[in-house]
Amino acid sequence: MKKKLNLFCVLLLLLIFAEIVIGVFVNFEENIQSFNQGMADAQEGVEPIHYTPLGRVLVVVFGIPAFFGIIAAIIAFIRFIWNVNRDKVFVWRNVSMLRWTGWGIMVGYAYTLVMDFFHNIPLTKSFYESSDYFIFAIFCLIVAEAFAIGLRLKEEQELTI
Repeated sequence: MKKKLNLFCVLLLLLIFAEIVIGVFVNFEENIQSFNQGMADAQEGVEPIHYTPLGRVLVVVFGIPAFFGIIAAIIAFIRFIWNVNRDKVFVWRNVSMLRWTGWGIMVGYAYTLVMDFFHNIPLTKSFYESSDYFIFAIFCLIVAEAFAIGLRLKEEQELTI
């Protein structure tokens, strides 16, 4: 049973990594064009577009929690898998780890939406491109609540004779 879980978790991490790599290659041509345009603008003396003071504040205000949320989500997910591999499946600590994973990914997703909004990217395109993270976050939160319900039922059963 642990082999299946480990296989699925490794597969999940590989898929996330593959999505990042493929995203870089899919947008590679667009990134090269943007880079070349920036170089041409710099040689012509065109002033680059900067964030407004409010934009800079929002990047920091949303960026720092998003960074720490994503790091916390990754660490929590790895700790959850570690607990399951040590045969500690239905414990409150795993509920906490799954909640951290779900909310951490949700914070990163919200940051993506906010930054796309400030870069004038349509909400539909932004949602479409990053909806899989949103779905994974919701899935983690659902599983955490299922674990919590199961643990409450287990505790109630232990109290009955």
